[in-house]
Amino acid sequence: MNRLENIYKLKAIIKAAAFIMLVHVFSINNAFAWDTSDYCGALTYRADAKVNESFDNDEVKQKVKERQAFEEKYKSFCKKFQNYLDQTKKEKKELGGTKDFDTDVFRQYNLFKSEDYKAYQDRFNKMLEYNPTLKKEYEALIAEDEVLSKDLMEARGRQLDEHKEAKESGKYVPCGDEYPRGCPAGKKCFSKRTGHNIDETNVGYVAYTSFDCLDPNDMNLLWSEAPKGSEGSGSSFETNVAGAYTKLTTDETGQTHVETNMEGRKARDNSACQIQRMRDLYQSKCYACVIVKTLLETFLTACSKVYELTSEAGSKILVIGSLIWLAFFALKN
Repeated sequence: MNRLENIYKLKAIIKAAAFIMLVHVFSINNAFAWDTSDYCGALTYRADAKVNESFDNDEVKQKVKERQAFEEKYKSFCKKFQNYLDQTKKEKKELGGTKDFDTDVFRQYNLFKSEDYKAYQDRFNKMLEYNPTLKKEYEALIAEDEVLSKDLMEARGRQLDEHKEAKESGKYVPCGDEYPRGCPAGKKCFSKRTGHNIDETNVGYVAYTSFDCLDPNDMNLLWSEAPKGSEGSGSSFETNVAGAYTKLTTDETGQTHVETNMEGRKARDNSACQIQRMRDLYQSKCYACVIVKTLLETFLTACSKVYELTSEAGSKILVIGSLIWLAFFALKN
């Protein structure tokens, strides 16, 4: 009897803990929100200033550094503006002020509430009217942002022009996106193309092309020397089905380009088509399963090529999904 009571109490505790976990997860805005909490106003959506270590020259790196320093200053302004509004609302409340005094300087954008960007801008501009001094500071920051963004864009433009001239003059030969200015001393550029058919029908394939600087004295199995380097093509991932293809290419500047052709192959003479072989392939087993398996494999392979862009979002979704599944499993039992 005591054992049954203990089991009952344990289940009750598990259910209570699961319920608390659910409430906690759903109540935390950041668990479902895109990170805009550091920026307010016009720079809520901004172009991230990042350095491409393998390509950017000293001038671009300095411009990126200046832009990053500005962003820290801008975040400090947002926090100062928020503190001013909070303090002002507190003072108004003590004096019996209005309840409609808006103090949220950040855009409300998460799983449960998505504030329209224009509506947010209008609301933010109204809040600026509360303090003309802070409004002037904000306008000065926006003007500074425009100048820094223009300077960075022009520096990147000069860098690309310099890179193009250097390639044309033969000053250096790019070897993929890892070595945009050529291989270091003692190494040469090699390329490797690998791939596989999508299935046994041979109507499509997945192919990979990669470049690397290797020691020519090593065996370098499966690699072929590329005297002309990557010639601007860079590493690539390509899916081809019956002539219709999608190709993702990363050039030596680190930019990703997508090339798609969905027209496929033109009609051919089917007089030599082996009907029985087609029946064996498509009707003797779950061909739909093969298609689904192929699509999943291709999708996962493509995702692996953009791992840096999806890893953080995937991790958050996986953790949240696991917590929710465990909570419901505990509640169910």
